Amino acid sequence: MKKLLLLGSLVLLGAQAYGAVFSTNIVSSHAQRLLGNVYLLNTNRANIYSVQLSSSYPGSISFYDVRSLASPYYGTNKASTTSYVSKTTYATNYVTSYVGSNGFTNWYTNAGFWTLSITNTGFTNSVPTSVFAYDANAISTYNVDLLHVNGISVQTDTNVSLIINYNSGQ
Repeated sequence: MKKLLLLGSLVLLGAQAYGAVFSTNIVSSHAQRLLGNVYLLNTNRANIYSVQLSSSYPGSISFYDVRSLASPYYGTNKASTTSYVSKTTYATNYVTSYVGSNGFTNWYTNAGFWTLSITNTGFTNSVPTSVFAYDANAISTYNVDLLHVNGISVQTDTNVSLIINYNSGQ
């Protein structure tokens, strides 16, 4: 029984060793509004399990999985900048006709597969991993399961107090 309690406490302590809390007040200045109010909070891997927001004004906050605000991303998710080809295959019926030497048209319908190739241009994916809304003069708490591999970047439209609970290194 003592070994079981010891093992249980070691597992509990080991699970809590990775826990971290990030707390900050994001103040939206005029210069930041011109840049889109994007803030880099963390450049490490983070598994977010709780987000707490409070503000004097109603608004929303968007989370992005990125480790740099440098051009050309500015807080957007990683994306392809070169074109790529995608292919798809689908079943269809081929309808063909044949005009014989006697002048009669013969129609044939055969089942087959058709392969379609599409060339896609490069893009920048600016879709956030999540968006949270908050009310004025209230605390909004969200229990989530968000894995940010590259880091945490946020974009907000008002001043907001932000508390993030996350596990790192997992």
